[in-house]
Amino acid sequence: MFQQLENHKYETITKNKKKRYEKFYKNSGIITSSRSSSNHAIKPAIEPAIKPAIKPAIEPAIKPAIKPAIEPAIKPAIEPAIKPAIELVNHVIPYFEFVTTTNEVPENILFSFVISSYNNTKNIYNNMLSIIRQSYHNWHIYYTNDCSTDSTHELFWEIVTAYGIENKITYIQNEENKKQACSKYAMYQLVDRNSVVIILDGDDWLSGTHVLSELNNIYTKNDYLFVYSGYNVFNNYRSARYCIGRDYPEDCKNTASYRSHNVWLFSHLRTGYAWLFKMIPKSYLMMNNNWLDRCTDWAELYCVAELAKHRVKHIPKMFCIYNQGNSIIYENSYYNDKTSIMRKQIETYVKLCTPVCIQVPPVFVISLPDETISRKLIVEQLSLYNITNVEIYDAHYAKNEPETVEIYQQYVRDYKRGLITDNVFGVKKMHLSIGAIGVIISTINLYKYINQLGIDRALILEDDVYIKKDFDKYYHITNVDVLQTDLMYIGHNSVNQLLIEHRKSKTNWFDLNDSFFENIHIYGAYSYICSKKFRDHLLAIGLEYFIQNNLPLDCFFVNCYKKNTIGLNIKLFHDHLFIPEVRKHGIQSKRDASFYTKRHINLDKYHYTNSC
Repeated sequence: MFQQLENHKYETITKNKKKRYEKFYKNSGIITSSRSSSNHAIKPAIEPAIKPAIKPAIEPAIKPAIKPAIEPAIKPAIEPAIKPAIELVNHVIPYFEFVTTTNEVPENILFSFVISSYNNTKNIYNNMLSIIRQSYHNWHIYYTNDCSTDSTHELFWEIVTAYGIENKITYIQNEENKKQACSKYAMYQLVDRNSVVIILDGDDWLSGTHVLSELNNIYTKNDYLFVYSGYNVFNNYRSARYCIGRDYPEDCKNTASYRSHNVWLFSHLRTGYAWLFKMIPKSYLMMNNNWLDRCTDWAELYCVAELAKHRVKHIPKMFCIYNQGNSIIYENSYYNDKTSIMRKQIETYVKLCTPVCIQVPPVFVISLPDETISRKLIVEQLSLYNITNVEIYDAHYAKNEPETVEIYQQYVRDYKRGLITDNVFGVKKMHLSIGAIGVIISTINLYKYINQLGIDRALILEDDVYIKKDFDKYYHITNVDVLQTDLMYIGHNSVNQLLIEHRKSKTNWFDLNDSFFENIHIYGAYSYICSKKFRDHLLAIGLEYFIQNNLPLDCFFVNCYKKNTIGLNIKLFHDHLFIPEVRKHGIQSKRDASFYTKRHINLDKYHYTNSC
């Protein structure tokens, strides 16, 4: 609304004046009809002579009589309503340029502004209006008010309401001051993973109307994942200096050794794909179990750059106005404590953190010896994404092993005699087939083998799974995630609608120890990452535990997060990176394609075959 007012206010004033003069001429009999063709000829001829004579004659008589009569009634009603709008429209953003740009490519990229703000009454107009006045309109603002004690909250909603941009806003009100690291980490979990994040502090602002258009062109025409620019330093109500910034050396990019480089170069404005920011380990933003209150940009951006590797680019343009004058009022500002012991301790801690990278642990595929086609297919699929640390492990063929057949027959007898638990998650039946017992024995044997190799984390697959197309674009699991996980499902089986909806949220993975999953059962043991701690737990209870409790392997997994007595870190990746082949007889009866549709799985997105 107010953007249109800014664009057309002078045009509106001109039109209103024209209408008033036409009405006067018509009532005076000089113009008999505004549509008369003769009037169009007469008016230009007589107006220059009449207007200067009439207006001075009648205005002094009319204006003093009318204005005092109507102003007291109208002004109190109108002024409070229009004053904020006038202030917004007329607000001048310091050093903000109105640049005529042509969007060379469509507005396909969604830009997600991540703004952490504390006591920014003086700066919020500059900050918010610099976004609203962009010539590029595909953006969303994630704004955290970090328990401000001034009018930041009221002014924020005044701006949002005035411009009618409620649908482009996600607003978080902290009940206590949590600082930037905590506030931004929470916002990163909310942003659309395919959008481009723009980190904009609550006291800074964009340098002109062109910034988003230029960034859109840069990201669309190149394969960059992380882009940063130069900035204009604002202090004492003036531009103090320019900082162009510069790129990291190519060898640093190629080896992703940003953390060990001797100079920090990531200048404002910092931008990058949201999925990178979602992979920032929470533990890297904390020291001694406390959120960092300084050096936050180091802790975040080293991680993002390491994940982006060589696809990091510096743009030698001024995209940001950095408000140094506001920064220096805080004790923990770089300008006030750059030599403090606390800052040096945090800098050292951040620099010594293990570089972050995408990590696929060693892969072990459980497969019956005669499944030559399945073995070939799974190896071919993994090789498409350069996953070559793969070992095929011969499964236990239960039906061909007399000892296993006897174990199964004894289980059936004991179940019928009431010696076996008959109720598993509310379902009374024999849950173990001879094939299911074979899977448990195969898993026990494989776990022993992996432990003998001295491997901690491993990725376990069944041989009849299909990998997601463009796997490398969706596998957003870092070495830190792997290290901090005892069990992570990277493919699962559930028709629970609450879970299906929950998976649509924008976080990378979910902690299954969360109360949300208390009444949700997640099945499937066909694709998961596990730790030695988890394997040792299963090996300690042994096969007898599964028999006595009537538990298939995947039901045991469910029990692990529902009855987590040994402190296992159990997680669910947000996406199905692998799906099982169910259109054949196996441990379960043959099922049709509805299995996938009920679980919102699109087969076209996987390397599946129609041979079954």
